[in-house]
Amino acid sequence: MYHLNIANKQMTNIDKIQFSEVGFRERQDLQEWIVSNPECLGEQLLIIQKEFNGFDNTSERLDLLALDKSGNLVIIENKTDSSGKDVVWQSVKYASYCSRLTDEKIINIFADYLRKYDSQNSDDYIASAKQKINEFLSDSTEDDIGLNPNETSQRIILVAAEFRQEVTSAVLWLMNFGINIRCIKCQLFKFNNDFFFDTQQIIPVPEVESFMIDIAEKKQEDIQIKNNKQSVLISFWSQFINATLSNAENLYANRTPSKDNWLGTKLGNGVGISVVITKESVKIRVEIKGNNKEDTLKIFDYLYQHKEEIESKFQYPVNWERCPETVYSFIIITNEAVGYSDKSEWRGANEFLIEESYKMQKILKSLLDKFVL
Repeated sequence: MYHLNIANKQMTNIDKIQFSEVGFRERQDLQEWIVSNPECLGEQLLIIQKEFNGFDNTSERLDLLALDKSGNLVIIENKTDSSGKDVVWQSVKYASYCSRLTDEKIINIFADYLRKYDSQNSDDYIASAKQKINEFLSDSTEDDIGLNPNETSQRIILVAAEFRQEVTSAVLWLMNFGINIRCIKCQLFKFNNDFFFDTQQIIPVPEVESFMIDIAEKKQEDIQIKNNKQSVLISFWSQFINATLSNAENLYANRTPSKDNWLGTKLGNGVGISVVITKESVKIRVEIKGNNKEDTLKIFDYLYQHKEEIESKFQYPVNWERCPETVYSFIIITNEAVGYSDKSEWRGANEFLIEESYKMQKILKSLLDKFVL
């Protein structure tokens, strides 16, 4: 930072100093500066408590508790010099504690703050707290303030002169999981007998903050979609395995329901059968894999010699995939009338997979018993 002398067209370096050099402390100084002007953190915030320790079964206390313009609770942790190595863990703990705070508790917390620090308030601190919160949120009503909307809406702001690498690494990792957390670097400067205080958001970088948030939300959406799909598949395969138990030639009796979209079993001689389900179809997939490409093609060609015999057993088209460039080749039967996206189709999907896989198992075993590489 530089001081400009406009008249002389000169600038003078303003020295950056450590807070501890001049005796400034976290609670008595940095914390109070933020309370007096929370906009220094880059947004409008309503401070509702200092040194808050109203958590059950613990004496821990967070530095500052605030509300943002959306009614989310904001946990603010301050460090005058280094962030230390435990600040992320501390703030995440506090956020988890705060996730259980109701509208009533938040109003009481703010009322207690006004009682301690705002001597101009009336005796009815609860009413005053509601009024100030409504004025701050501007679009809320007294009966339905809508604070702390859900268990993951809490935000974290870390303020420090320097951030250790393990802290920034943890913050970036948490952002990938949708945790709303920011790092704001605070700096102290001295010029002659005057002190200057400056803040700069370093994570996420303001210019790409919206992009990073969108990416994190997309990741969480993808994870949720994947988890939902896996839950559906486990449920489907549970039904499938149960439906096969009555068959004496059951290939899947000892299998457990899978989160994948296929279940496979070996027949021997380099051949296996997989039953496959997608959102819109079900398949019987014969997988041919010899000790090398040449062996794979020999097995495939042997079975292809019996193409008419094999295809005559099935009412669905049989697709032959000879793959000379890989160690795998395939025979695939597909039914595009059913899939896992519609649960009402599961019975038909199970019937196809069970009946057609047993047919394929029977004819392949008969043919492979006569085959020698």
